Formats: sequence, C-alpha cells, structure tokens
Amino acid sequence: MKIKFPTILLLTLFLWACARKQHTNRFNEPIHAIDLAKTSIKKSFPYSTIYSGVQIIPIDSTILIGSINKMDVYKDKLVILDANLSKAIFILSKQGQLIRKIGNIGSGPKEYTDCSDFAIDKQSGIIYVFDKRKNEMVLYDMDTGKYCRTLKLERKSELNRIWINSGKLYAINSYYQFREKDQHAPYYILQQIDTTTGKKVGQWLDAAWYNKGYKENLLHVNFFYPVSDNMDLFTFGISDTIMCIRNGELSPYIAFNGDLQIKPEDISETERTAVKLPVKERSKVKHNLMLRLGRDLKKVISFSNFHYHKGVLYFNYSTWPRFFASYNLETNEAQTYAMEQDDMLFLEDPSERILPHYLYADGEGVYYFIKTDYLYQLKEWAKQKVLSNHVVGQETLFHVTEDSNPIILYYKYVE
Repeated sequence: MKIKFPTILLLTLFLWACARKQHTNRFNEPIHAIDLAKTSIKKSFPYSTIYSGVQIIPIDSTILIGSINKMDVYKDKLVILDANLSKAIFILSKQGQLIRKIGNIGSGPKEYTDCSDFAIDKQSGIIYVFDKRKNEMVLYDMDTGKYCRTLKLERKSELNRIWINSGKLYAINSYYQFREKDQHAPYYILQQIDTTTGKKVGQWLDAAWYNKGYKENLLHVNFFYPVSDNMDLFTFGISDTIMCIRNGELSPYIAFNGDLQIKPEDISETERTAVKLPVKERSKVKHNLMLRLGRDLKKVISFSNFHYHKGVLYFNYSTWPRFFASYNLETNEAQTYAMEQDDMLFLEDPSERILPHYLYADGEGVYYFIKTDYLYQLKEWAKQKVLSNHVVGQETLFHVTEDSNPIILYYKYVE
C-alpha cells in the first residue's frame, strides 16, 4: 500500500530539503513502498506483454559511432552521444538519418574539448554540452545547431552527469574525489546549477544516509529516467529510495524495504574509507564490495532501466544476477521475474540470445541498442530466419559489416 515515510526519516528528508533555502519539496504526496523479498519470482517476462513490435533503426553510415553513451528524444528526433570515439552529439531522424552534429571538438570559444554528457531544455530548445575538462557547458540551439553561449561553472564543481527538468539544470558527481580537509564534510550527490551564473544553488541527498555512507555508485549507466511530461525519476548507487523530480521539485517517490535492501552496517569501515586509496586499489575494493553485497549477501546493489506504460512501472534491479520487475501504481502490486524473454526480437529460444541494452523510454515505447560486437551475430540470425515477424526492417541487417555503427531498436508499446 501507499504509505508516508516514518517520522524520523521524514525529518531527515526535511533537513536535506533545507540544505539550501531557495528550494521547497513536497512531502504531502504518498510514497510507494515495495518489499521485493515478499514478491514471488516468476521464470520470465515476455516482452510481448507490453510491446507490439520492434523497429530496426540503422545509424547513418556517414558518421562513425563507437558506442551510444546516452540518448534522448527531442520532438521527432533522436539525440545520441558517443563520448569515446567520435566525442560528439548527433541528431538523427527516427529512421537513423543524420540531421546535424552539435558543435565541434576544439579549443575555440564556440567549441568543446570534451563531450562528457548533455542535457536538453525541451522548453527552450537548447542543448547543454558538458565539457568536463574545461568545467563548463556549451549551449547550442537544437533546431539550428547554432552556438548560443558558454556557461562557466564554479571551480572544483566536479560534476560528470547532467539533466534538465522544467528548465532547471541538475547535476551529479558519481565519483567522489577524496580531499583530506573535506573528508568529514557532507557529500551531496544531487545539485542544481543556475543556468545564468553557473553557480550551485541547491544540493540534496547526503551520501551518509542516501547511499548508506558509501561515497560512490555501483553498476550505473543512467541516473535520470523520464516517465511522463516534466516528471523524471532519479536513482543512485545502492540507495533504496527512488526520487522524483516533477516540475522542478524534488521528493521521494519509491521506498524499497525488506531483507533485500542494503543496510549501513552491511558496508565495512574499510569499504567506506576506500575513497582514500589510489585508483587501482579503490577499484578493487569497489569490485569486491559489489560481489559481496550482490552475490554473497543477495542484496540489491542497483536499480535501473525505469519505464512506464499504462499505470505500471517497469525496472531492473541487480543482486546476482539481474532481475526484472513491475509495479502497478494503482493496485500497489509488485512482481519479479528471473529473466526477460525477448519474444519480440526472436522466434525461438529468446532467453538464450543477447538482450539489447536499454537507452531511453518515451510515451510510445522504449529504445534499446545492439553493440557493434554483436551485429554480425544478429545478421546471422536474420539469415537463419530466427528473428520474429514483429521485427520491422530486417533487410537492413544484411548490409551489416564489421565497420557498421551500432543499431538502435525501438520497441513499441501495445496500444
């Protein structure tokens, strides 16, 4: 059922809400409470339950994409980031054809030296390109590609992911930088950046309670998930609380509880203080922590891939291995599945074949992509005629080569 947070936790939330007085947060809405340990585990979730078909979207061969690090949708266009190979943001049609590239790598005043992330203000039609090296954001017009201005950030802002909700710019630092003099100071995960001055005007979610005292994240690709107009979900690290950013306001949305959730005492002092270690040793501690919490203790080490359809929220959560779950927001019923069965893409034995990687969800479906390493195998499966009749555009797979770009798959919701 829907419940209110316990008084002591509500007080804690009030305190972080007051971290910056410029912001208010709504706590008068009920919070969904889910105990995953009490859900029965079914064998598999057939994709045909929520999807009616799959559209193959080949990416324009005139550009070179190593991987897709992030995707968003603006109007009827796909916006993709390749942060490693091309180090660029491309705007594509929904058929995968190149419309334009946003900005250029360079040292000029209208360019960026690094393309770490991007965020789109869909109200103004402006895209923010985050240049982590120069600690600034370069703004361009989405409809024309023209340079607008550069937003200088405060010194030592140490951000690496950004998002915009209702015209407000949010940012996080998912990798804690240890400093001896600041080691006892609160570490706020989520910040708001003023879009005019570049200064921090709000900060929330102290890792001491939100992330069980651990100052790094585990197993995350996406942190922000749009579920409806002006409503985005935020999840980080090993926290058991999913936050909601709605119309520029932040509030708790889902509280996971029960035996599967990590408790502060599950993390040792050695693991908490690993942030002081050199990078290699720090990574090793982090890897071992993930194994111990997920594989040995069977605790939930991350939530991901949230998407919403017809009153039901779908998502993944990882212990060891990863599970798929659904939660009906009206009846408050949760269900867990041991695996996802992609019977939209494959005719037979879909559980034993590759699963596409989640990218982004809109109101009509979910975008996934197939990495370049798996394209040849997908081409062979098309030749063997084991791909489902629900797949539109199979003929494009016969032109795949080892130099082809990743392929986007759009799974369309059942109406």
